[in-house]
Amino acid sequence: MKKILALFLLAGIFGLILPSVVKGIEIENPLQYESFDALVEGIIRFLIMLATPLATLMIVIAAFYFVTSAGNPQQIETAKKIIYIP
Repeated sequence: MKKILALFLLAGIFGLILPSVVKGIEIENPLQYESFDALVEGIIRFLIMLATPLATLMIVIAAFYFVTSAGNPQQIETAKKIIYIP
């Protein structure tokens, strides 16, 4: 019984003191975005900036496989898989 009373007393003390201590601490926003929508938009914009040159590079590599295949069906299939032509 004494342990439960001590626990409630301790919780009450922390309930009164802790909010005033925490209220004085200010944490800065490490992100440049103010809302979740802006964060998602920034992530999508980053992925598009990353995917555009990568897609261009993959098309160039597939074109190289097509040009250098000289009728080799394996290289043609590899080029189709790179571009994903079913």
